Formats: sequence, structure tokens, C-alpha cells
Amino acid sequence: MESQLDLHFTRSQVRSGTCGAGERARVGVTNLPTSNRSSAWLYGTLVVVFLRALPNLRYLIGRDQATYCVIGQGLLHGRLLYRDLWDNKPPGIFYIYALIVRIFGPVMWSVGAVDILWLLVLSCCLFYFSRRYLGNPGAALAVIFYVCRHCRQGYIHAVQPEAFLMPLVFGAWFLLQGTDPILGNEAAALSCGRAPRCGGHHYLYLDGF
Repeated sequence: MESQLDLHFTRSQVRSGTCGAGERARVGVTNLPTSNRSSAWLYGTLVVVFLRALPNLRYLIGRDQATYCVIGQGLLHGRLLYRDLWDNKPPGIFYIYALIVRIFGPVMWSVGAVDILWLLVLSCCLFYFSRRYLGNPGAALAVIFYVCRHCRQGYIHAVQPEAFLMPLVFGAWFLLQGTDPILGNEAAALSCGRAPRCGGHHYLYLDGF
């Protein structure tokens, strides 16, 4: 037992670079069970999210999503956006749907599949954000409540432009929690500064497009 603790202390010293077999190493040993419990809560929550969102594979393609798919398919065939293909949305969403059509092909269940993947990513972000204020059980309840509400809204709200905005918002928040305030602010601005464009909706606008 003592040799295992000594080995853990040595590894902690290598990771920290400066601390001895003292405070930081002992903190790492003390917090290990808490970290395991947090991971268990997260993985359990993701299983519930996946099972609740699995029926989304049966979603029909709504009029908005069908428009995005048609324009995305046209982009794959070399047509030009806003000349050969037109919609009143900024360009980011069409290039995302072009990627969706490229990966899944012209199948109806592609929207439901992407919606499930997006919900899993957003659930991780929401869990880590909520855990800081509500603890593990509260974070799990917040995630499940959001996912149930999202799924009850039906296919018309699946994989809409504003859906891709939320991971950018959470990403900006996570970056702002970093140790370097200057780098954190700049990275957050790059992640979220030009993403939201408010009109009747919140649109995804990617600078690279």
C-alpha cells in the first residue's frame, strides 16, 4: 500500500513540476474518488440522454431542414451559394448540412442521427457547467430536463442553426474559466464573438465561410 502511494506521489510531482510529495500530491489522492463519482454521474446521464433521444431517428425532415439539405447537396455539386442557391440564412448552416449530406447521404434519418450526436455533446457541456453550481445530481437533472424538453418539441426543432450556437457559447465559458485571463478572453471571443447573429432567430455565422 505504501509503495502504491509513493508511486502516486511521484507521478503527481512530475505532472505539477514544482510541488513535492506534499500538498498538491495529497490533494490529488483525496479528490480521486470525487472525480470517479463525477464521471459515473456523467456517463449515467449520457446513457439516459441517448435512450431518450433514440426515437429521434424516426424524425421526418422538416421544411427548414429539407431546405438546408437541398442547398447543402447543391454545394456538393459545385453550385454557388446566393447565386445558384438561395435562402435568407447566413452561410454556415448550409456548409454544415453539406457535410451531413456528404456523410449520411440523402436519407431521412440523417437529421435525427445528427440531433442525437448534438444532444450528447451539448449534454456534456451542460453537465460540466451545471455541476459547478448544482453538484452532480443537480447537473444530471438539468441535462435530463433539457433533453426531454427538446425531444418533446419534435422534428421541427431538430438540428436548427441555433442548435450549433450553444456548444460555442459553452466553449467560450469554459475558456474563460482558464488560468490566463488574456488568452481566455481572446479564445472566447474567437469561439463566440461572431457566432450569434440576432434577427428573428439566432443564426450560426462562421467566419471561415
